[in-house]
Amino acid sequence: MKANFFTESILFWLAKKTSAAAQKLPPAWNVGVGAAAGSLLYWLLPGRRVTARDNLRAAFGSYYTPPEYDQMLLSLFQNLGRMFMEVAAIPAINRDYVDQWVEIAPGSRERLEKALSGGKGVIFIAGHFGNWEMIGIIGALRGYPALMLAREQGFPKLNRLLTEYRESKGSRVVTKGFPVRELIRGLKEGRIVSILADQDGGKNGVFAPFFGRLASTAPGTIALSLRTGALVLPVFVTRLQGPLHNLTIEEPLQIPAQGTEEERIQAGITAYLEVLEKYVRRFPTQWLWFHRRWKSSP
Repeated sequence: MKANFFTESILFWLAKKTSAAAQKLPPAWNVGVGAAAGSLLYWLLPGRRVTARDNLRAAFGSYYTPPEYDQMLLSLFQNLGRMFMEVAAIPAINRDYVDQWVEIAPGSRERLEKALSGGKGVIFIAGHFGNWEMIGIIGALRGYPALMLAREQGFPKLNRLLTEYRESKGSRVVTKGFPVRELIRGLKEGRIVSILADQDGGKNGVFAPFFGRLASTAPGTIALSLRTGALVLPVFVTRLQGPLHNLTIEEPLQIPAQGTEEERIQAGITAYLEVLEKYVRRFPTQWLWFHRRWKSSP
């Protein structure tokens, strides 16, 4: 959406007021307000609802009944509302909050430490799943700040506010200039780089199976791994109930040491989509079904 001064001013004012309120509410109340707001958006955004329903049916077919799809769509909007209110409350989130409301899956820290011990940095590969914005917050508050590759939003003032929140605990957002150069430098310093890599990659992306259909994915994350030697670890923040989350760091993607660069990137993308699909099948209302994931599919 193109920036409009009046529209952006109103949205920025609303965002600041919402954030101030979110920071004062108890976490359970905060996500409750978010769920209510999500229910309202369910009715106010019929176009998004249709797109999400089409994608769900493309993925699951007749596995769910029409009433079940309706309930899934409502839950999807409610989860996005909960996420929005948690993002609004980021300035008030501290280590005590993370300790109380985020479970770290067994083996996750050990996998990260082992990957970091190689001295080549680590790449977190994540999707628009659960509350993905919490990955950088949780990591930084647990002593693992990251370089986060992010796309700039259409409204500059809101983009600056979101960047401020994302960086408020010690992680750093990389958007403009030469992001690949900065990410490579960070990996050479042994740091963590976090990249969202689950959306349509266009006609020049890498095509691999996702829910039984070929889906295009941008090759950059895997190419960065091949260039630097950094391991790629899939990361998921799954909402369990209310404000309670589980953070899981999976085993590194198995990328072949032999073969052409194209073949190795293909194998890495295929491995990631297999992991992502496993999580989406288990928690279907926690993925961003509004995006036209198969837009470039043959």
